[in-house]
Amino acid sequence: MKTSLRRTWTGAATVSLALLVAGCTTPTPTVNTSPDAEITFDGLTEITGGRADKAWARPDLDLSSYSKIMFEGVDIEYRPGGAKRKSSIGMSAQRHYAIDDRAKEKLQTIVVEEFTKSLAQSERYTVATEPGPDVLLVKVSLLDVVSYAPPDMPNRGNVYLHQVGEATLMVELHDAATNAILARILDRRAAEPAGMGMGMGMGTAMQQSNPVQNTAEARRLVTRWANRLRESLDNFNGWATD
Repeated sequence: MKTSLRRTWTGAATVSLALLVAGCTTPTPTVNTSPDAEITFDGLTEITGGRADKAWARPDLDLSSYSKIMFEGVDIEYRPGGAKRKSSIGMSAQRHYAIDDRAKEKLQTIVVEEFTKSLAQSERYTVATEPGPDVLLVKVSLLDVVSYAPPDMPNRGNVYLHQVGEATLMVELHDAATNAILARILDRRAAEPAGMGMGMGMGTAMQQSNPVQNTAEARRLVTRWANRLRESLDNFNGWATD
């Protein structure tokens, strides 16, 4: 399992993956050309507006020369520590639990499956299996993955959760031929029961924790991420300037 990371922020960043396309009720994503604009260590400029709270890209980003897309795979980093047993006095929303190797492998499989499937449905790009001058490379990482679901412990009583867990998704777009980075997008979200909107806040609904349902909620969140990325790439036509 890959473990390499490409961090460029301090603290938790929350951003919508619809960054690359302006919705009808949101401003157009804009290159921040002010003197205090944030420039990353690898030459990306802060993007403001649209649905993004935090993102960076090349100001002259142009995807028109790309006709193919290649998904590199996923790196996953888990929050260290975590309880190995459910406390007899219950759990708080801030407590997280250790994730075993089987669950880690399952999450890795889900991310690869859903991003591969969604990108294959692109109306703008065909899928490539190796780099080339017209190939857009997509690199995906899940950072600070947290599980709020305690280990399955029969006869210890039912557990009901607002959130199964949460993670920060990082998507990087690269030119496949040169590996030059083009854009970086961050999004932290929680895997929540269906109908809660998958937002960051604690909702009012709760659901009983069990392995099947928890896996379904994780897959629903990953599918949403993957579909938003595909839709954004299909519709991207450049930045506005301020």
